[in-house]
Amino acid sequence: MPNDLAKQVVVLRQSSARLNKVTDDAQELVKSLETFLSETCSVGLKAYVAINNDGDSDANPDFSEQLEYRRIGEKFRIAYVVSVMGEDHSVKPWSDLDRKMKIETLPLIPELLKALTLRVDETIKQAEDALSSIRLVAAELNKK
Repeated sequence: MPNDLAKQVVVLRQSSARLNKVTDDAQELVKSLETFLSETCSVGLKAYVAINNDGDSDANPDFSEQLEYRRIGEKFRIAYVVSVMGEDHSVKPWSDLDRKMKIETLPLIPELLKALTLRVDETIKQAEDALSSIRLVAAELNKK
């Protein structure tokens, strides 16, 4: 029995070191991604993906959880958002989440990037369409 306990301690020490490393790596990658999106690309648009509550069919429809790219204070960040009846109840930067939530939401980050890319493309199209219309009006005004 004591020998089994000693083995478990060794395994736990190794596993916890790996867990700490993967969490630290995720933290650094998300921080780099936020810097890329907000500073390099200057993407000032909101996007989100819903967090699946394990397909719980009895889930409260007035309650939702999202992983979002959104403004928090003066910066755009990746955030965990809880909404109740369509209103933000809690907004936390991803970096402030506990380890369990970081690991649970990490697979959603590629989906969030896809949603953000679609949002950027939609915004560009809307702006280009509006500019075309405004140019037509401006051309008509210049004729007179």
